[in-house]
Amino acid sequence: MDEQLRIQYDCISKTVLLQLGDNSHVLPEQFDDKDSAENAARVFARETWAYEMPEEIRSKNSPSV
Repeated sequence: MDEQLRIQYDCISKTVLLQLGDNSHVLPEQFDDKDSAENAARVFARETWAYEMPEEIRSKNSPSV
């Protein structure tokens, strides 16, 4: 799937909306910060929609050795 994952974090409600192609979903959890919301959104997209994170995002999120 080569569509772009769009993630929108609302800091007031502490919720996250994610969209991929024709799919959209609001995660039921509340998140204290944007980073944790984005990580949870990527996990949901990968597990539910078989989303594959682009290499540049993957390498940015991986710890350096």
